[in-house]
Amino acid sequence: ENVAIKADDFDAIKAFVLENQVDMVVVGPEDPLVKGVYDYFKNDEALKNIPVIGPSKAGAVLEGSKEFAKGFMQRHNIPTAGYKTITADNLICAGKPETEAAIRTILVEICEMFPDSPYINIGGDEANIKAWNLCPDCRKYMQEHDLADEKELYCDFTARIAQHVLDLGRTPIVWEGFPKSGAHRIPKETIVIAWESHYHLVTDLLEAGFRVINSAWQPLYIVDNLDLRWGPKEIMEWDVYNWQHWWPESAACLNPIHVEPTKQVLGAQLCIWECTYEREISAAIHNATALSERLWTVKRLWDLPTYHERHHGAIRRIAALLAEV
Repeated sequence: ENVAIKADDFDAIKAFVLENQVDMVVVGPEDPLVKGVYDYFKNDEALKNIPVIGPSKAGAVLEGSKEFAKGFMQRHNIPTAGYKTITADNLICAGKPETEAAIRTILVEICEMFPDSPYINIGGDEANIKAWNLCPDCRKYMQEHDLADEKELYCDFTARIAQHVLDLGRTPIVWEGFPKSGAHRIPKETIVIAWESHYHLVTDLLEAGFRVINSAWQPLYIVDNLDLRWGPKEIMEWDVYNWQHWWPESAACLNPIHVEPTKQVLGAQLCIWECTYEREISAAIHNATALSERLWTVKRLWDLPTYHERHHGAIRRIAALLAEV
């Protein structure tokens, strides 16, 4: 049963739990855990004996704050990828002309290093752009260019860098991070990697005229968390016009997004995130045959029994090739 209660409306959850005699609460999204739903239950006389499956507010911060989690792992010598906390002092300033000039210089050097590549990926996702509100140069630029907030500055800055890439004769690629409200600023020649189905939905990107690459979390990501991995069967049953996600805040979580076949969807890509080489290479090899069939094609070539017959032999050949590198 779906109930119209916000996940962080603890009083409404309490009323529902008591009225319906719920004897266990399993918390899915991280947001209510970070806000302390576990502690709310344990500190309430009427709720304290009802088990809550999920960590306390103090424990949930490990998932809710990447900065805290990274610091925790470094303090306790837990292997993890490097990190840096972004503030107004070290975030790239989108308001200074010198910043744009420096990035163009870097882009020119990249073009010289890779003369045959028609594409340059300029990123543009998950930056702490709120820090721009603390930067005098960014605030001045927003005022002079009638930009309402850091999101509009983000779109404006992305558009400027994308235009530099186009001026160099290359095609810019960005992640979906810019909001729908700023799509009109981004050059339509830009290719967008649609991944989270949260910042900007693929349906809106296509309607705005962008070409996209499908990088749906499910089943294309390989991450360190073994519970968030998918294998050949899931990949074979998926296609490039389908976006799915396990994250509750993604629009593609409970309701996967399907789009009609269109040339604007160029294909899909595998993403590997925060893994050690040993953990990523085994998963990549295991999924390689399914990925090779599904990422850039729509029509399936093999049914599952035939696929499995060929799969194991292909994995052995791939492993043998890598062993020679």
